[in-house]
Amino acid sequence: PEVLALPTIANPSLYANITLIAEGLGKMLQALEATGTLDETPIVFASDHGDALGDHGLSYKGFFYDCIVHVPLIIRGPGVPSGQRSPAPVSTLDLVPLFYRARDAELPRSLQGEDITPLFANPAGSIREAVFSEIQGRTMVLTVDYKYVHYVDGSAELYDMVADPRELKNLTGDSQYRDAEHHLLGLFVEHWLSNLP
Repeated sequence: PEVLALPTIANPSLYANITLIAEGLGKMLQALEATGTLDETPIVFASDHGDALGDHGLSYKGFFYDCIVHVPLIIRGPGVPSGQRSPAPVSTLDLVPLFYRARDAELPRSLQGEDITPLFANPAGSIREAVFSEIQGRTMVLTVDYKYVHYVDGSAELYDMVADPRELKNLTGDSQYRDAEHHLLGLFVEHWLSNLP
């Protein structure tokens, strides 16, 4: 027998939140346009995290799968060419130098973010080798090709983001990926040591 598949809304409040955000953005853009400052104002649309919404059998956040850590980052403003996309790994920390530059302010030496503006001229370029994310005893190291997650109990996950973008096969301990795993573990240790209190 045929089965009729009907669309369902798993979380109606999610769609209401998206509508609320879109309306709020529209109001801000209209206000900037009304004051004649729209083209002079850097506008950044980003998120701090995504939600699994059933990916990998999970809901909400707290893990490092791509659905959670690969968040929107849209930038518009002076010096930003339109219609370009960059595959470069960037962190939300990399927005901080952009904000300083927008105000012609000197960048503090303690600043952790990298200057994102070279990607405006060369979207195929790169500003950093890896990005890091941390939550509750877990740390992620993400490069263009690999993702490594280290847990406080010493366990780990390694994914080949090119061959396995859905992150289904943990390659930790696989001899074929030993060099990649050691390199990412080294980046993790370096990051950890550089951020000790």
